[in-house]
Amino acid sequence: MNSNKNATLTHSKKFSSYTIQGLAIGRTIGFPTINLSIPKHFPYQYGVYSGFLIINKIHLKGIFYFGPRYLEDNMGITLEAHILFKDKKDENALKQITPKTKISFTIKDFIRPPRKISSKQELKKFITKDIHILTNVPVDNK
Repeated sequence: MNSNKNATLTHSKKFSSYTIQGLAIGRTIGFPTINLSIPKHFPYQYGVYSGFLIINKIHLKGIFYFGPRYLEDNMGITLEAHILFKDKKDENALKQITPKTKISFTIKDFIRPPRKISSKQELKKFITKDIHILTNVPVDNK
């Protein structure tokens, strides 16, 4: 767990981690995530970040969330990544992930602090906005 919640992003650093079982909330709202074990001495403050993942030698762009699980009665701290797919090769990388798959990742830019979220619909809205920031894809306000 993060012992220094006030650490700031000063440079990119590569980490190795393993996938762990998540709650599948992201998948139910159209944003599947990879749940990662939190590396020892993970120096970043809670928040949403851009970054990169390497899964089975495939380099992928992703958006990371590190912080409390607000939707499930604060069931601890989580580190999750949503892959920003470019093509079928990227989607196939996700299909290769099994529990305890080793994943390398790099945290790049801080996007925003965590926000207390009370519904899946609200979570979907925030994720959509975060992806818009990273990709400049227009936000659908449905």
